[in-house]
Amino acid sequence: MVGTIAAVLMFISLPMMLIAGILGVFFTKTYDGPKTGR
Repeated sequence: MVGTIAAVLMFISLPMMLIAGILGVFFTKTYDGPKTGR
């Protein structure tokens, strides 16, 4: 039971981390772009 919950949590957290990373890069480019010049 615990192993199943852990596997499901890892299965959910991997794409969530990927989406969070893409959103983080997108928002940093959008908001910090004019300030830092990147």
